[in-house]
Amino acid sequence: PIYQQLAVAPFAKATVDDGLLQLDRLSKDQRDRILVIVRGGFETYQSMRVIRQISNEPRNFFGLEKAVRTTDGDGRVPHVSSCCFHDSVKTLLLEDGWFYKEYSHGFILKDERVQKLVNRFLYSPKFSSSIPGGSIKRVTGLRRRTKNNEPYWQAEFK
Repeated sequence: PIYQQLAVAPFAKATVDDGLLQLDRLSKDQRDRILVIVRGGFETYQSMRVIRQISNEPRNFFGLEKAVRTTDGDGRVPHVSSCCFHDSVKTLLLEDGWFYKEYSHGFILKDERVQKLVNRFLYSPKFSSSIPGGSIKRVTGLRRRTKNNEPYWQAEFK
């Protein structure tokens, strides 16, 4: 069964190397029907190292003490993961707004800005991401930076 294969590292690597769909291979019409909404401003881990095979310890575990924590994510997903297809599909970044509640990863769908954006995207003949306050930005790139000699990524936007 597939769930047993997912636990095998070579299968996961093959999936990442060969099985993931590159969105830039989709037609323009297909890409125009995809909207990625990203939340930022929450402490999120990036560049976590996996520590392998230490005697008398679990087989693999994360080195959290040296991991980079930034506000470039939604508390669970860093921008480098959620914005990686910014050049292929419309990707919007929600920042804190003076009028809006702060919802992290698990509750982003409660954010009324997300509800407005999805509704406009699905039902308006011409999509607009403009909401008063300027707390929604279009992602235009990812910039690699370092902190404590470890890499992390920030979304760039306009």
